[in-house]
Amino acid sequence: DTRTITKSVTVTNKLEETITLPEKKVKSEVEVSTKNGTPAIAVDGIAEAAAALAKGDEAVTVKVSVEAKTEETASGTEIQEINKKATDVTQIQYLEINIEMSVNNGAFEKRFDTPKVLEFIIPYDFNGKNIKLYRCHNGTVTELTELSKMPKPSERADKTFWADTGNQRIYLYADQFSTYAIGVSEPQEEQPTSSSGSSR
Repeated sequence: DTRTITKSVTVTNKLEETITLPEKKVKSEVEVSTKNGTPAIAVDGIAEAAAALAKGDEAVTVKVSVEAKTEETASGTEIQEINKKATDVTQIQYLEINIEMSVNNGAFEKRFDTPKVLEFIIPYDFNGKNIKLYRCHNGTVTELTELSKMPKPSERADKTFWADTGNQRIYLYADQFSTYAIGVSEPQEEQPTSSSGSSR
């Protein structure tokens, strides 16, 4: 059987976790770089994306690779474009996310999107920080929408994230892939309140 999947599993007090293999011949792989302090990211939903990409009896492998980038190591202009928009954040961390697909054990070809939204689980030391996330895709920079809770798998939406401060993780949801950035947002200064009226 050539079906293999990479899946995120949340450890609870349950003794067993059932994982269903996809019906089609698909494989999913994740490669996380050790360069530039790339965090140990996990990815969920790759097998479902591979199954959606497979036509007929094709054997499809989808590979996700993640590498932290700096302004010095980035090859394109995505970081510069993000910096133009992310003017109110500091301590920016850049992540380059790439997707490749192989059909019937052929050569891997780069893709820039998937038919299913993937979930990226990113370890992050919040330590009281407020964060903002950005993406530069096809030259367009977008600020991601923060969710108030973790969505169900069927409700995952591109360009969103959930900050799980209790477990020190960021859950990033995306179906388009290029350069992402995590920045610490500056707290807004509280405006002094003025009191009206006269004392007696």
